Amino acid sequence: MYHVIVNPASRSGRGQKIWKEQIEPALQRENVAYCPHFSEKAGDTVSIVANLFRRETGDVFLIILGGDGTVNEALQGMDDPRRAVLGYIPTGSSNDLARDLKLPRKPLEALDVILHSGRVRSMDLGVLSYADGETRRFAVSCGIGFDAAVCQEAMHSKIKDTMNRLGLGKLTYLGCLYASPGFCTEVLHMYLAQDLELGACHPDEDEFLETERVPFSTLVEQVMRGELKDAKTVALVLKAKVYLGL
Repeated sequence: MYHVIVNPASRSGRGQKIWKEQIEPALQRENVAYCPHFSEKAGDTVSIVANLFRRETGDVFLIILGGDGTVNEALQGMDDPRRAVLGYIPTGSSNDLARDLKLPRKPLEALDVILHSGRVRSMDLGVLSYADGETRRFAVSCGIGFDAAVCQEAMHSKIKDTMNRLGLGKLTYLGCLYASPGFCTEVLHMYLAQDLELGACHPDEDEFLETERVPFSTLVEQVMRGELKDAKTVALVLKAKVYLGL
């Protein structure tokens, strides 16, 4: 049996909807035995997993529907992580663990990997030991000082939920440029948005927009051939190319 731990608040409150409209119906269609568990506040996942590990004998089959924080809490509740067979459906803000493991971003595709890939991979965990004897496990990264301060600031940022609601999974500032130096002081700021979610377009009544998906490699080729001549677009594409290491 799969124990599915759902963080309803993940992805700015859409975790519950993803569970009810996508994941649970898929489990039912495939006649998979499952038991859902829902976290309501920070620390709940630790308690849920700890209770499961006390109650179950042998391996414990878990599916986490949440973000990196939900996975981290699950690790803290395991008395012996070697007993855990962990599946992950990433519905968080950054989903660093899913990116590192190259898991699908779409919930149903991630579930399909869990149910049908037939592949189980072992994963090393880090352990942080405090002076008082307390320990914490981590699966993605561990930082102190400035690194940890940046993460803390980002996690409690007032615009975090707004960005999630807009589907901006990751927004990176790439710098700025002057549109016409010597003529005006206008400054253009450049951002790279990743892990976007396709949504509906709501243009003004007199506005007509058509969207077209273009591979990033094609954009670079168009810039190098001189087909794209807009200066800010050229600068942004080339900066993004360097940033992404392509």
